[in-house]
Amino acid sequence: MVLYIFILVAGIALSACVYSIYSLCTNMVAGEAVKLFNLGCFVRGVYYFTPAVILFSGVIMCFYMIRHPVRSALPMITYAVLYLAAWAVLMPLNFKLLGNLPESAVAAEASSGLSDGYFRSGENGSVYYYSNVSKTNVADGLCIAPGLDHSVYTFSDMQLPEKTGFSDPLIQTTVDMPYVMGVVIRWFATLLTIAQRAFSEGFFSWLCFSSLALALISVAGLHHASKWRLVNALSVVLATLAILVVNILGYTKSFLDGARNWVNGFFSSVPQIKNPMVVLFNVVLGLLFLVFGLVLHLRHQKERRESEEYY
Repeated sequence: MVLYIFILVAGIALSACVYSIYSLCTNMVAGEAVKLFNLGCFVRGVYYFTPAVILFSGVIMCFYMIRHPVRSALPMITYAVLYLAAWAVLMPLNFKLLGNLPESAVAAEASSGLSDGYFRSGENGSVYYYSNVSKTNVADGLCIAPGLDHSVYTFSDMQLPEKTGFSDPLIQTTVDMPYVMGVVIRWFATLLTIAQRAFSEGFFSWLCFSSLALALISVAGLHHASKWRLVNALSVVLATLAILVVNILGYTKSFLDGARNWVNGFFSSVPQIKNPMVVLFNVVLGLLFLVFGLVLHLRHQKERRESEEYY
């Protein structure tokens, strides 16, 4: 119990810190003092990443059980109860507080605009040098246009574009996240948006979405799938990712639309069930993994007893 609580608290704090640092980097401008901490960014990170930490806390607990096998089923039952409690209490509370939190209370401090005295890349391969930038983000300077002749011309009173993403291209080229990581984060941002929408639509909608918790917790049944710990860890990770991907595709437009419409047609008389295909997938897969894990647990207990009797 203490370990699971520690995983949640440490995971949320670490995720919020990383988010805060990255958010401050997006507002950083070359030549200005570096800000190491912003309470608003940290608070926003706590609310944004609490659901994600709850999702992956199960994987971390599975890793712990793979590394430290236990003979009794009590730790597994305790972990399952805590995981479901986090889904039933902590995650809805987080969405409720996030919806009621004023945007101004967590907004990062806005940058005062680009600094002068630096070369920055622009559109179509152009390079700009700003000799003066006003507080209203109007700049004077020169531009090196692309092409064989590399023509240079000066400009004045040019309105710089509004901030989208990073405040300063120089900072972006240094700390921008890799493409693959960006894709992964967008996928999970989509999943969390789906979760927040399900919560806002009412009890039955949230209950149907929470069938994902049953599928994720059942993955623990794979932590004894093999005598090789690496195989067990890989099985847990791949199963978790597969469940998350199927759920995301099931709630968004994808190649699963045809199957979703076909399955949903059988449950059209029960409007309380939201997205029946996803719910059915989560429940059936959860039961299969649960039975599989129970069979493995009983088999390991039998082998352990036979080994103890032999010696």
